[in-house]
Amino acid sequence: MSGQTYEGNLVVGTERYAILVSRWNDLITSRLMEGSIDTILRHGGKRDQIDIIWAPGAYELPLVSQRLATSGKYAAVISLACVILVEPHTLTMLLRKFLRGLQMFL
Repeated sequence: MSGQTYEGNLVVGTERYAILVSRWNDLITSRLMEGSIDTILRHGGKRDQIDIIWAPGAYELPLVSQRLATSGKYAAVISLACVILVEPHTLTMLLRKFLRGLQMFL
């Protein structure tokens, strides 16, 4: 027995979009940013509707995301980071901080 599949259509209007990108691991995050820009453009958006904001690392993303989201300037805020496991304790601390920060304004 299979369940139903629900799919939405991404239609970009005239709204503005913010893409917040972590500079840490920018070899990866810059590619994620390019993919985000491409997705918006493929769905009818224009490049001048997209603002790119760089942050030092994933730790800073929740605060900057909150400021962008509450500014009323953007229809959506896309936050991109890449955390590579080096030490489990550091990764756990960083992810908890990141998720706690995002939950504060959702």
